[in-house]
Amino acid sequence: MATPQETLADLWSLAGGPVEALERTTILGHDPVLPSIFRVGTAAAAVAAATGLAVSELWLARTGRAQTVTVDVRTASIAFRSERYLRVNDGPPPKSWDDLAGYYRIDDGGWIQLHTNFPHHRQGFLNLLGCEPTRAAVQDALNGWEGATFEQEAAEHGLCSGLLRSSAQDLARMRPGIVCVSLSAFGHRGSWSERRGFDSIVQTVSGIAHAGGKAHAGGKAADDGGPKPLPCQALDHASGFLAAFGAMIALRRRTLEGGSWHVQLSLAQTGRWIESLGRIQALNHPNPGPEDIVDLLQILDSPFGKITYVDSAVGLSETPPHWCCPPVPLGTHPPEWPAR
Repeated sequence: MATPQETLADLWSLAGGPVEALERTTILGHDPVLPSIFRVGTAAAAVAAATGLAVSELWLARTGRAQTVTVDVRTASIAFRSERYLRVNDGPPPKSWDDLAGYYRIDDGGWIQLHTNFPHHRQGFLNLLGCEPTRAAVQDALNGWEGATFEQEAAEHGLCSGLLRSSAQDLARMRPGIVCVSLSAFGHRGSWSERRGFDSIVQTVSGIAHAGGKAHAGGKAADDGGPKPLPCQALDHASGFLAAFGAMIALRRRTLEGGSWHVQLSLAQTGRWIESLGRIQALNHPNPGPEDIVDLLQILDSPFGKITYVDSAVGLSETPPHWCCPPVPLGTHPPEWPAR
């Protein structure tokens, strides 16, 4: 089975990164950290290190100065489920999305997204559609609209909606040199390419939850003990790191080679990659609680109150990751680019 460092080297090689850069990277620790038969910690550390190494390469290209990258397997594993440890004023965070926000079907077979997180936007859509404040009522009211017509009407009323459209090729023609990242559930080609899904759904249909359940049942059929998914949303977190990694590698290659770049990922492919790392006997490994990871937590003051969150898993010697500002309520900042 590959070590975290070897797994990083494979990712780096696939991306075409310079081999010598790997000498500046250190990965500490090993699996298991979380209770699973899969090498979640190895995956977490490898994608975090790859992202950090891509940052260091961009920094080197910009300044001529190299920096070291350090990742700890334990920290990376905990970061893969950081949402479990997030607290606001020592309690759970508030709901962030309005109930009416999201995607709706339209008459021409496409999708339109309504953004209703601002109260005046929410009320504006209800007034425009003349309906009750439920998703079912909004969908019924939209059934009589053609997508582009409604999008234009909403814009004229000062509302925020978006018709699902465009492709990476269109964007490249409009903005040569652009770097696009596309993430799907089951892949960009094939019979399931149009299916929607989330981390947990992909784990269920791809065999990951079945394998965990079978191992939990002592080798019997998974039905005996029920499915057992990964102890974190590893497909989500790993795909996020891989997306950032791919985007930065594309930026580097654009600098060296020119052109526009399209990075494609899927949750299913990330799952296959995690499975390829091999399995371990760690189902009974202790499940870290908040009291076990106090050394990995940071506190940040915000308009919401005191935020307790899991720190970054990536250590960079010259450009250490940090939050330059706290999360803020909607509408806090003016709609303009910050001064540099």
